[in-house]
Amino acid sequence: MVGALAAVTAVVQQAWKTEHEAVSAGSPLPKPVVPQQLEARVPEFAGRTEELGQLDRWLEESDRPGGTAMIAVIQGTAGVGKTELAKHWAHRVTDRFEHGVLYVDLLAFSATLAPKESARAIQDLLAAFDVPAATTPISLEAQEAKYRSLLATRQVLVVLDNAASSRQVKPLLPSSRGCAAVVTSRSHLDLISAGAHLLPVPLFSEEEARQLLTSRLGADRVAAEPEAVDDIITRCARLPLALAIVIARAVPNRKFTLTALAAELDKERMQALATGEDETSVKAVFSWSYQKLDPPEARLFRLLGLHPGPDFTRPAAASLAAASWPNDAPNPLIKLTRASLIDEHLLGRFTFHDLLRDYAKGESDACDGAAQNAAQLRILDHYLHSAHAAWGHSYPHLQQALTLASPQSGVVPEKPANRDAAQAWFAAEYLVLLATIQLAADTGHPTHAWQLAYAMVPFFERQGHWHDFAATHETALTAARQHQDRRGQAQAHLGVGRARARQRRLTEARTQLQDALGLFVEFGDLAGQSDAHYYLGMTFHSEENYDQALHYLQEASDLAVRGEYREGQATSLSSLGWIYALLGDTAKAIDYSQRSLDLLQDLSDLWGEAATLNTIGYVLRRDDPGQAATYFEQAIQIDKKLGDLYSEAVDFDHLGDARDAAGQDAEAQKAWERSLEILDGFPDVTAISTSYPDKATLRAKLGLA
Repeated sequence: MVGALAAVTAVVQQAWKTEHEAVSAGSPLPKPVVPQQLEARVPEFAGRTEELGQLDRWLEESDRPGGTAMIAVIQGTAGVGKTELAKHWAHRVTDRFEHGVLYVDLLAFSATLAPKESARAIQDLLAAFDVPAATTPISLEAQEAKYRSLLATRQVLVVLDNAASSRQVKPLLPSSRGCAAVVTSRSHLDLISAGAHLLPVPLFSEEEARQLLTSRLGADRVAAEPEAVDDIITRCARLPLALAIVIARAVPNRKFTLTALAAELDKERMQALATGEDETSVKAVFSWSYQKLDPPEARLFRLLGLHPGPDFTRPAAASLAAASWPNDAPNPLIKLTRASLIDEHLLGRFTFHDLLRDYAKGESDACDGAAQNAAQLRILDHYLHSAHAAWGHSYPHLQQALTLASPQSGVVPEKPANRDAAQAWFAAEYLVLLATIQLAADTGHPTHAWQLAYAMVPFFERQGHWHDFAATHETALTAARQHQDRRGQAQAHLGVGRARARQRRLTEARTQLQDALGLFVEFGDLAGQSDAHYYLGMTFHSEENYDQALHYLQEASDLAVRGEYREGQATSLSSLGWIYALLGDTAKAIDYSQRSLDLLQDLSDLWGEAATLNTIGYVLRRDDPGQAATYFEQAIQIDKKLGDLYSEAVDFDHLGDARDAAGQDAEAQKAWERSLEILDGFPDVTAISTSYPDKATLRAKLGLA
């Protein structure tokens, strides 16, 4: 060992002596090497205008007095185009770096090679400057110092591609002003201490995806099949690698229509995006990240492929995996985020694009087998029990209570703490819940389908989502029929009927409600019968057939009394008061409304209380508009507390009428404007009857018609 070291030392000393003698003799030293290690420019580069601009700005900032080397970390998921972006930008600014451009592939995600260690990368960088091996220091620390010394008097751009970790990268970063480094990685690198800027690279926007297809396929070809282009962009999830694979198929085969290529993607995406080469196939590229996961994170990633919705929270993921993650323990979702396999697109909400979802599902199919059914049942239980807990805060009355089966072991439902939290939960999970109802129907769980649809009714009604109200209950009805679930059919018929009544499709509504009524009679369910009669009565109210409305509403009240269904009794009395108000029978309207109000306040039912206050205000609107306005304002305050936008629009319309009757023109205008503003946010809301606002009537009141 001592002999080998002595030999190396002798070689180094001889190399120094030769160089010193050449200088002493006046022989010119060779000119410094100017490495240009970038590959050719990326052909027809598309998009990334914002990212390129940001890199330019950071470079300009680093050139100011007192600046240091610019370091940028380009981070993003597999196939998003990080390397292409880094290389394209590097070519754009090459002339700013007179002493060269270095490029090192650190091989973090190679199919065949191990990641390149810092020591080996430093040797490659020194070799790029023609530093003789004989003069290269032996220790890594000395090699790093030699590298930094070389860069200290030079203007060099260093491109470090496919980095695995900050430890691998830090020794390779320049520190001198005039130099810059661009690092690409799928992993989240902690380089803030090194002064690095983070540049997350998202999926292409639709415009960028279209720009890429147009630049490679030609504007005429893209314009000739616009729907197919839209489908290709969607099926490729706007992932640049996937789009590039489709382009590679289409360019040499002009006889392949884009419609045919889109259909191929629709049938089997992963197979259609396979090229036969590990470096370019989408599935293979994803696999390099997946295979580096620890077993618990790998299992979680696979199971997330079974999640029905567009995004998910930590509790939902924990239920899906039947995992216990204490708050003080490392969050496995964050580990998947740092690996760029999922994205925390909102604080506490995670997602991944459709191609990664397909890949995860495929790995689950291969690895998890029968465990998939259990995982799907857990996620159904998670959302059903969470929705039921939220419903308990936001809408505890006016509907019969749901009786749920116990959740599966490992399920950790979310439990909003109060009404505001419940409303926020429904809003955040809305699209997930719609997808979960469909998953329940598709996987043979009709009870989950109808109970979850039922639990969402308050949110549908308050936000004016009549179309989704109907669609979810129709899905639940189909599932209940397929599995001969008579109870589920009754509740789903009731839901469809209520939704169709909201849409003023009254004949359909009555058919559905009569079907529900027949089933509730079969069960001897007095509360269900009361609900069916109540909503039948409201269909007749919508077409101003008040005699029939009174008949059904009175029957609903009587059935509620017989069934000791106080919520149903309070609701029926409130609506009876409303019908008498519309008929101009002030005495009965006030009598029924006051009886209802006493019950509602005893039940702490704010939603029903607001509706009844609106009725009393409506009765008083002409004879005592000032007092009527007070009732409407009280109702509006409750609406705001409940987040009931539709009722708020109704009450503001009626408040405007009261202000108008009192000669308060400016206040009337403000109230009507607020009502119209709310309704303009509801794409599919129609007025329940002539006593309810619609957009055309409000515009006429405002002089906008």
